[in-house]
Amino acid sequence: MTVLVYTAMRDTIVVNDSLINQGGVSAAGWRLYTNPVGQIRLLIYDTGNVIVTGATTGLHDNVARVYGARRNAQSTISVWVDGVSDNSATDTTTTTLDSGASPLRLGYYGSGSFGDLNIIAAVAYRRALSDDEMAQATYALQGHAGFILPPFAELYVDFRDSDCYAGSGTAAADLSGNGRDGTITGTTVWMPRGG
Repeated sequence: MTVLVYTAMRDTIVVNDSLINQGGVSAAGWRLYTNPVGQIRLLIYDTGNVIVTGATTGLHDNVARVYGARRNAQSTISVWVDGVSDNSATDTTTTTLDSGASPLRLGYYGSGSFGDLNIIAAVAYRRALSDDEMAQATYALQGHAGFILPPFAELYVDFRDSDCYAGSGTAAADLSGNGRDGTITGTTVWMPRGG
């Protein structure tokens, strides 16, 4: 599993800002979020939860970055900031991550808990990207010329692209070709395109 979210976390520190999650607190659920000191964290829920916390603090600074999480076949989970591994840990869970029974959520955790962030784009894979692919995906999400997303994305949304979001309404189209379109809920404040 690999997920990447291109976003700016505002300088208002909100406890446990959720970037992307699936499955809630149930077994097989997971969540990529920040803690109160602005570190990126990946939490996998199981009978014994496992967490990996990034080393970088102060990420609540309204600067757009690509945050990522990866779980690979070698039982390692890691968190990434702008294409560089920020920390890793051994995955002691035995669970198969939620494979679609629960909705995938961007910027929302549940019970009215919305993150204070500007989500620009996000991509999810069922496979673990290589280190080189993590960098490639980061540059592609940031819009650098000559970089494209690695193949076989399960979900890809980019709110700068009018094919994903028309500029009004609540529909967000999946650009991966898999038809996993979403609905925008909650209070939103939209940035100008390109902003």
